[in-house]
Order: sequence, then C-alpha cells, then structure tokens
Amino acid sequence: MGPPVTEQPTVVDVDRQGTSSAPARWRIVSVGGWLRAAVTACSVPAGTPRMSGCPKCGRRLFAATGPGVTVRGACAGCGARLGPRAWVLEFALAAALAALVLGPRPGAELPAYGWFAVLGILLAAVDIRVRRLPNMLTAAWAGGVFAGLGLAALVEHRGGDWVRAALAGVGVAVLFAVIAALRPGALGWGDVKAAVAVGAVLGWLGWAALYAGVFVAFALAAGYAIVLLARGGRRQDSLPFGPFLVAGAVLVATVWPAAAS
Repeated sequence: MGPPVTEQPTVVDVDRQGTSSAPARWRIVSVGGWLRAAVTACSVPAGTPRMSGCPKCGRRLFAATGPGVTVRGACAGCGARLGPRAWVLEFALAAALAALVLGPRPGAELPAYGWFAVLGILLAAVDIRVRRLPNMLTAAWAGGVFAGLGLAALVEHRGGDWVRAALAGVGVAVLFAVIAALRPGALGWGDVKAAVAVGAVLGWLGWAALYAGVFVAFALAAGYAIVLLARGGRRQDSLPFGPFLVAGAVLVATVWPAAAS
C-alpha cells in the first residue's frame, strides 16, 4: 500500500469580483452601497455613457452579489477610491429619512417624501461631483413624487392639494427657466428640471411652504458662496445648486405642520 492520503482542507478562492458570502450579504443589504454605485455610475460628463464598472479593475457597479462600491467609498474589488467620502451619503440619507419619519408628515404622504429624499440625495451627490443633474434621474424624481402624492391624495381625499403641488412644480420650473435664460450660469437647466419635484413636494404643503423652501435653498446657497469667497474663491467658480434645493425642501418638509384633517 502506498502512503496514507491526507485530506486537504477546502480553500475558497475569493476573487476580485468580491463574491465571498459574508461581504456580499452585507453589500446587498447596504442601501448606502447601492446609492454609492448609482452616484458613481451617473457622475460622468454630459453626453457620456453611464459608468458600468470600476475604471481600475472593471468590477461591475451593479451585480447580483451586491453593489460594487462599499460604504467606505472604495471599489469592492480592488479598493480604488470611488464615489463620495466614507459614510457621507449614509449619514445624509439616515438623517433625512429619520427627520421625515419623526416629523409631522402623515403616513399617506410619507412614501412620496421618502422617495424625494433618497433620489434627492443621489442627485445632490452627482451635482457636487460633476456639476450636472442627469435627465433620467430628474424625470424619475418628479415622476415618483407625483405618483406618491397622487396616491396620498386618493387615500386622504386631497385632490386640491395635488393640483396645487402640480401647479407649484410647473411654476417653480418656469421661474427657474426664466432665470437660466436671462442670466446664463446663475442656474443650470438641470436645476430647472429638478425644480419640478422640489416645487411639488413644497406646494403640496401650501403656498407659504413653497415660498419658504425656495427661500431657504437660495439662502443656503448664498451663505455657502460667501464662505467660499471668504476662503479665497472666485465669483466665476461654479456652484452646484442641486444640494441646496434638496436641503431647503427637506428642511421645510420636516418642520411644516401637517394639513388639518
């Protein structure tokens, strides 16, 4: 007989695609990871196809095993830096959703505001990175908001509020379009399209809420611009307005009283 055969332990090869079970499970349940993957995919110049994988190793951003970007802002395959800084998106998302859930928004309209917050944070992150608000995202943003508010209007018999939200969305978009046409560079056309969703979620709360939300957005942008100038910035420097639109609307939505039943 030959020498005894010693059974070798099974070695699981974890490849560059990041298919090990434990990390994959965490990536699948990580909303932040999927959001980061979407930000990375959409953060490309206008007219450029969306990014599908890591520029360094090619790992797919969206896969059955989970998102290709970790919450630490790195590629799940090679560790290269991708997307916003670690935990920034997750903190913003958690803070916005917690404020909405704990605030005065009743259950029927909460899904619309949750959709607004999630897509708004995604759009804000893309705007910060590449100074643009992609048409596909702004359309989905507005469509989800109107659908959610429409459902709330049916459940709570608030058809008049939905009509006001629609008028507010169109009205703010027209106002922004006039500003963008008369003063090129003051607002981008992505801001004009984003104004539809912003105007709708604010107009649903009332005309006063609409005025307050738009005012807060411009006030936040002006304050940030002053800080940049004080730190040596130039007047010609571009400023992403999308994040301030989202922040103004979310802030007003979290404090504005619910409509009387």
